[in-house]
Amino acid sequence: MAAENVVGTVHGASSFTGTERARSAERRREVPRMCKTVLGFVPTQSPVYAFHPTTRLVYYLFMSILPLVFQTPELELLLMGVSLGLYLWSGVPLKNLRVYVRMMVLVLCFISFSYIAFPSVAAGEVPLAIGPLHVFRSSLLRGLLIYTRVLALLFATIVYFSTNRERDVLVSFRCLHVPFVVSYFIGLVLRSAGTFLDDYAVVKEAEKARMALPTWQASCSLTQIPSSRP
Repeated sequence: MAAENVVGTVHGASSFTGTERARSAERRREVPRMCKTVLGFVPTQSPVYAFHPTTRLVYYLFMSILPLVFQTPELELLLMGVSLGLYLWSGVPLKNLRVYVRMMVLVLCFISFSYIAFPSVAAGEVPLAIGPLHVFRSSLLRGLLIYTRVLALLFATIVYFSTNRERDVLVSFRCLHVPFVVSYFIGLVLRSAGTFLDDYAVVKEAEKARMALPTWQASCSLTQIPSSRP
């Protein structure tokens, strides 16, 4: 009887272990593998990797030149929509764009101040008086065009560096026969930027974890670290 109980227990444990293994395998299949890019992570099976790195670089340069050619905010917004669609199609989480919201607001404030305080006035234009301020319609439209142009360039840059690794950029440079000194310098810059962003993320998470603890507990956790010296 005892032997039967032992056999039943072993059989139940083995079946439980097999179930857990199956569940873990399903989780691994559900969670896509990610690869490190310059500005984050992208799925290894992302459809953007169906294109050669040179094609991606040429597309980025093309999307960076178009905002300088277009002279209407509507076309700049269209380019932003194309970049955003490519960002989602590549499999990069949309929440990663929250990091750049403060930058966009700061640029908006700077451009608004520049074109309101120092307007570009058209001949014979009558200003709109808002309290002590005199706002010109042509100056506001010019500021809107500049702001949307900056955003279009920013979105194109975010999409490219969020979906390309350092080696992808270097491979595209070598395929375009860029001088070795230039490609080597850009590779060092990208590597330094990636290291800085990784260190910044680690420090930020450490500060968040420390702020989540009570003050006395955080100080104790720092002072009670065992020393490696005898």
